[in-house]
Amino acid sequence: VTYPAHASKYIVDPITTEEPQPKYPPMIIGITGPTGSGKTTLAIAIKAHINSLANERAVHIKAFSSELKDMAVHMLYDWMLKHYSGPMNCREIVQEQFLKQLDGEYKQDIGRPLFQGLGEFARRVVDPSFWINQIDEYTQTHTEDIILIPDVRFLNEAQYITHHKRGVLVRIEGPDHRGETLHYPEHSSET
Repeated sequence: VTYPAHASKYIVDPITTEEPQPKYPPMIIGITGPTGSGKTTLAIAIKAHINSLANERAVHIKAFSSELKDMAVHMLYDWMLKHYSGPMNCREIVQEQFLKQLDGEYKQDIGRPLFQGLGEFARRVVDPSFWINQIDEYTQTHTEDIILIPDVRFLNEAQYITHHKRGVLVRIEGPDHRGETLHYPEHSSET
């Protein structure tokens, strides 16, 4: 249907004048527990279960520490661009070797201490809520219905989740994946 130009101010288009549906904040499920207790495994299982229900829910796993790897990669890459002149490509070294090694063979003696150090630096020097602010910004700008956070390690992180309108905090305990009693390492991030 074509309307005269002067009539446009009187025409109501039902498609564009509908009230927008309210956007509820996502449900946040935080998971806390000692090293090796299965926090990430539990988050993956919850996501798979919710997705298997085929209920159109958007579920995302987003760790407080998810930015740490990016931070480490950028720092190393910048340093290598300035100081490395060997035969390998800097990007290949950082992406293919560095990250694989930190998640694999060197996780316990290099990867974990490196990420703990970067995390502590951000918490102590920049802002005690640095990692919380990253998650909060994410929840404000993304549309997932449920966000799973498998690395709740500090009291302020737990409080952020429990004070969130739709937050739930889960503590996982018990033997690790090898059936051994879990130990609590000396680092403040290991609960």
